[in-house]
Amino acid sequence: MKQDFDSDIALRTLIRLKGRAERLAPDQVVESFSSVGPLQDLLATEDHQVIFGRRGTGKTHALRFLYSTQLDEGDCALFVDMRSLGSDGSMYSDPSLPVTDRTTRLLLDTLAFIQDGILDYLLSTPEVNLTLVDSKLEAFNNACAQVRVTGETTATYEDKSENTTSSSINLAAKLKGLMPGGDASVNRSSGGMKTDSVKLQKTGVERLAVRFPNLSSALRDLCNAIPANRIWVILDEWSSLPQEVQPFLADMLRRAFFTIPNITVKIGAIEHRTKFLLESGADNSIGLEPTADVRNNVRLDEFLLFDNDKDRSVAFFKEFLFKHVLSYCREKGWAEPKDSNELYRAAFNQKTSFEEFVKSCEGVPRDALHIVSSCAQMAYGKRIDIPIVRTAGHKYYQDDKSSQVDANPALRDLLQFIVDKSIRQKKTNAFLLEAGSKDRNVDLLFDRRLIHLRQKNVSSRDRAGTRYYHYKIDYGCYVDLIATNLMPQEVAFDRENKLEDIVSMVEVPGEDDGRSYRRSILEIQEFYESHPEHLAPEISWRTE
Repeated sequence: MKQDFDSDIALRTLIRLKGRAERLAPDQVVESFSSVGPLQDLLATEDHQVIFGRRGTGKTHALRFLYSTQLDEGDCALFVDMRSLGSDGSMYSDPSLPVTDRTTRLLLDTLAFIQDGILDYLLSTPEVNLTLVDSKLEAFNNACAQVRVTGETTATYEDKSENTTSSSINLAAKLKGLMPGGDASVNRSSGGMKTDSVKLQKTGVERLAVRFPNLSSALRDLCNAIPANRIWVILDEWSSLPQEVQPFLADMLRRAFFTIPNITVKIGAIEHRTKFLLESGADNSIGLEPTADVRNNVRLDEFLLFDNDKDRSVAFFKEFLFKHVLSYCREKGWAEPKDSNELYRAAFNQKTSFEEFVKSCEGVPRDALHIVSSCAQMAYGKRIDIPIVRTAGHKYYQDDKSSQVDANPALRDLLQFIVDKSIRQKKTNAFLLEAGSKDRNVDLLFDRRLIHLRQKNVSSRDRAGTRYYHYKIDYGCYVDLIATNLMPQEVAFDRENKLEDIVSMVEVPGEDDGRSYRRSILEIQEFYESHPEHLAPEISWRTE
C-alpha cells in the first residue's frame, strides 16, 4: 500500500531535486515547467526572439519546454546548445584567425546540428515521403559549404612525346648451283608511343565559403517539402561564444534563416555577455538589430524578484516546487502531493517561512532548488522554519556566490564597497547607479547574482533626463545582519518610478528632512578613486 504524502516524503524529495534542465528527461521538462505571467505565450510567438536571463533564471528550461511542446504540436523543432559547437573550441577565440573564418566555422557547425535535427524529424515522422525529400536534403547539404582557394593559382602544361621505330623482314633462300649453300635474313617491325600531360597547381589558402542565396533557397525548398508547418531553430547558451564573433554569426543567421517565413529563431543569452550588433558607421552595421530583426521583450530577471511583485513571486515558487516534486514522485513511484498547498504545508511550518524562502532565492529558480535542498537537509525530521531558511541562504551565498568573487580582487573590493555604503552606512539593501555609468565590474556582480536589478529608467524630477538603474544586494550578503542594528530596511517601489518616492523608503528611518536623493546613488567614481588598481580601460563613468 502506497504511503500518503507527508512531511517526510516532501523533505526527501526536495533534497533530491535536479538543479539543471539538461538533466531532465523530455517529459520531465514539460511536467516541471512553471510559467509566470505571460511567459509561455511570449515564448510561443512566431517572431524571432531573444530570451535574456542570467545563469539559473530558467532560460534553458523555458527553451527546452518550447522545443518539446512544438514537437508535440507536429512542428519541426531543433535545439542547439552553442557550447557544444566545434571540435576545437580554441579556434573560435584564436585572434590569429580572421574573424570571418571563425564565424563561418561556427555557422557550419550550427547548420550541421540543424541538418541532423531535420533528418531525425524526418525519420521519426511516418507520413514523410523520404524519396521526395531526399533531393531537397541533399541540395541543402551541398549549399551549406563550398571550399575556395584564396591566393595564387598556377596552371602547368606538360607535353611529353616518345617514339620508337624498328624494321625486320625475314627471308630465307638456298641458292643451288651458284653456291654450295646460303642463308639471308632481314628483320623489320614498326611501332610508336606519344604522351601528353597537363598539370594544374594551386597555391594559396583553402577557405570555407557559404553562398547565402543558394543556402537560403535550398533551405526554403526543404521547408516546403516537409510536412511541418514551421521549423523552430532554438539556440541556447549564445553568450558562451566569443563576443567578437557574435555580431558576424548573428548576421549570417539573419541572411540564412530570417528571409524564410516559416522558420522561427529563438536565442537564449545573457544580456551583459551578448553583442548582436556591430556598427561601423551611421548607415552600416553587421548583426541583428533589436526590435527591427528580433524581439527582446523577455527578460527573465525581471519576472520573479520578490520585491518587484510579492504575490506573483510566492505563487510562482509554490507552483515551481510543486511541479518539480510531482515529476520526481511520479518517476520514483512515491506518493504525490495533491496540489501546491499540500506540499507547502508539508514542507514549511508557516506562511512567513515560505515567504522568507522566496526572498532568499532573489527570483532565480536554480538558486531556489539549491537553497530548498539545503533547507530540507537541515530540517530533516521537522518542517522548515525561518531560522533554517536564513542559515541555508547564507550558507549557499558563502559556498557558491561569495566564492566566485574571492578570486577576483576587483569584484571582492567593489562588493565590499557596496555593502559598506548601502548596508552599514545607510541600512538599506538597495542602491542606485546612473544609467550612463557603464561599469564592467558592476555587470559581473550582476551576472554572478550578487546584486539584482529591480528597475530600469528610474527618473528624478530635479535631474530631468537623468536615468538610474536600481539594484538590490543579494539576500546572502545581509542575512547575517538580520535582527541586528545593521539590518537593512526592506525597500518597496511604487510604479511611478520617481526617485524621491524611492528615497523616502530606502533611507534610515528617523533621519532629518534634509536628506537628498543623492544619498541613495552609488558613486562608482569614488570606488575607483580609492582603488585605482581596479580601473580598466573599458570602465568609464559619467561626470559633469
